Amino acid sequence: MSPPLESHDDNPAIPLAVTALCPALSPFLIRSRLLEQKQVIRARRYECRRLLNRKTTPDQDKSVLLTAESDCFLEERRLEEILESEFLPQHGPRQLISPRLFLETPLFRVASRSATRKKECELTIAIDDKDGPVIYSGPELRQEDGLIFMALVNSVRDIRLGSVAQFVPADLCRAVFNHYDGRARGRLKAYILNLLKGQIRTKTYAVQLCQRFDFPSKGMWSVRFDPDIVRLFAGTHVWLDLKLRLRLPDGLATWLLGYVESQTRLIPMKIEVLRRLCGSDAEERAFTNLLRKALEHLKTHGVIDEGYKLKEGQVRWRKPRPVVNENVAMGTVPGESTSENRSSGRG
Repeated sequence: MSPPLESHDDNPAIPLAVTALCPALSPFLIRSRLLEQKQVIRARRYECRRLLNRKTTPDQDKSVLLTAESDCFLEERRLEEILESEFLPQHGPRQLISPRLFLETPLFRVASRSATRKKECELTIAIDDKDGPVIYSGPELRQEDGLIFMALVNSVRDIRLGSVAQFVPADLCRAVFNHYDGRARGRLKAYILNLLKGQIRTKTYAVQLCQRFDFPSKGMWSVRFDPDIVRLFAGTHVWLDLKLRLRLPDGLATWLLGYVESQTRLIPMKIEVLRRLCGSDAEERAFTNLLRKALEHLKTHGVIDEGYKLKEGQVRWRKPRPVVNENVAMGTVPGESTSENRSSGRG
C-alpha cells in the first residue's frame, strides 16, 4: 500500500474546466446552456397547448399550433438525447464518478509506488452480454491513475464530450494533491499520459481513457474525451465522495472504497478473491496484513460496519446499518410523548 496522500482541506472540490470554443458560437457545448434552451422550448410547447385548449382559438390557428407543439416536442427529445448521449452523468464538484466495472476489477490495480510498472498489458475487465469481452490494453494503471481519471471526468462534467476542455494544472493539483509544485505538476502530467495511452475495447467499439492531452509549459492544459466514453457509464456507474476518497491512503483502502460503494450489499469473500480482484502481487500473509489495515481505515471512516472479521481465509463484512431516528421509527413527533401517540394510534 502506498503512503497516504497529503492532508487535505475540509471541503475539497474539483475545479470545473472550460470549453476551448466560444459558447456563444456553439451554445450546446455546455450543459447549462442546453438545459436553458430545453426550458425555453418546453415553455413554448406549454403555451401552444394552452392556446389549443382555449375555446376562442380560431380553427384555422389550431392546425398551426398543433404543428408548433409537435415541433417543440421533437426538439425537446433531441436535446434530451444530446444530454444522455454526449454528456457524462451529472454530478457535483465534490463527487467522483466511475463506471462500475472500473471499481470491481484490477484496472486501476493496487501496487506500491516503488514497484516497476508494466509498459504494456492487456486485461479482460468484464464480459458484456451485448458487446462481448471488455478489454483494457495499454500501460499498467494504478489507484493514482484512477483518481486522476475520475478528477478529469469531474472537471468536464458540464462540457459536451468531444470538445476540448481547458483547466489550470495548479488548481487540479491542489484539489487532488492539496499542494502545487513542480513534482505535483509532473505527477499529474504522468498520470494523464498513462490514461492517454490506455484503451478500452469491446466487440463493437474502442475508446481511449483520454483522447487528447495538451500540456504547454505555461498557461492552461487541455484534455478531450471521446464521446463514446459515455457508453462505459451507461446504466451502471458509481458515485464516490471526493473528501472521503482523498482521506484514505492510496492503495488497497481506496480500491476497497470503490468496490464497497459499487455493491448493494457485502457478502463473505475469500481473501484470495479480493487479492485477485484488486490486482495485488503481495503474498497471502502480507496481503492479509494489508487488508486488515485497509479495513480499519474503512471502518474509521464509516464505509463498513465495525464488526468485520478476517477468519479462515475469508473477510466477513457488511455495510453500516442505516441510522434510524428513534422518533421517526416510533411514529412520534419531537415534543410529543410516546404514550400520547400510541393512544391516538389505537383510536
